[in-house]
Parts: sequence; structure tokens; C-alpha cells
Amino acid sequence: MFNSQIDFTNISDTLTQLYIFFMLVGIIYSLIPILLIISKKFSMNKGKSKDISYRRIVFFVGLGLLVFIVASPIGGLFNIFSFTLINNVSPQAKLAIAPQIMGAYITCILMAVSGYVLFTLLCSFISAKMLKKYKINSVFVSNNKILGLF
Repeated sequence: MFNSQIDFTNISDTLTQLYIFFMLVGIIYSLIPILLIISKKFSMNKGKSKDISYRRIVFFVGLGLLVFIVASPIGGLFNIFSFTLINNVSPQAKLAIAPQIMGAYITCILMAVSGYVLFTLLCSFISAKMLKKYKINSVFVSNNKILGLF
């Protein structure tokens, strides 16, 4: 992925590849909570439905774990890839380019989170509107309330 030497001419391409990679990490990681959400059966109790709470907990715990996996200072994905990129920077440009790579930290976290949320929303929309399956949709909307609040 990042095999070539990085210098001033290709730093923007390298950062764009890094952003796309973290967006794909979020999309691929979102498949795990989606499968867990789909596997839970609906309960038709008159009281508060625990299955919707379960689905929301799975979604938000998955979101928190994704942020931890990407942003962890010890062994996080961003640290692994940023140090790999910094090692590929040409020696003449290392002092100027290394801060740009480390400055992409928040953007990479946001790209992973947005990939996770947007792909889950897309799956929710497709399953609710086209397939008439509402399990994933119940994470976001139930009883005509968004996340149970509005």
C-alpha cells in the first residue's frame, strides 16, 4: 500500500490513501455489529423491549471499540500505519512531512467512525425499505423516535 518513498510531491496522495484505508476499516468493522444485530430475535413483550436496547448497545459498544482500535496509543492502527509512513519518508523531508502525517490522527479517526456509521445506516435503509426487514433500522428508529430520544 505504502511502498514508495514519500516526499513533498506525493504526500497529499499518501494522506488520501490513508483516509480511504481508515474509511474501509470502519466499513469492514461495521459488519460485525450488523451480524450481531441481525441475529437477535424480536420480543413482543408489552413492557420495554430489551431487544432494541441490545441492538443499540451492540452498535455503540462497537463504535467505542472501533475508536479504541484505531486511536489506541499502544498498538492502534493509526500508530502502526503512521510509523510505517514516517519510515518511508525521504530523509530530506522527514522533519517537514512527519508532522503532517501525525496531524492526520483526528481525520483518520473520523473517517473510520463515519465509515462505520454511514455503512450501518446504508444497510439499515436497504433492509428497511427494500427488504422490509427492520432489525437494523430499530437501532436508529423505533416507535417513530430517532435513537429513542426525538
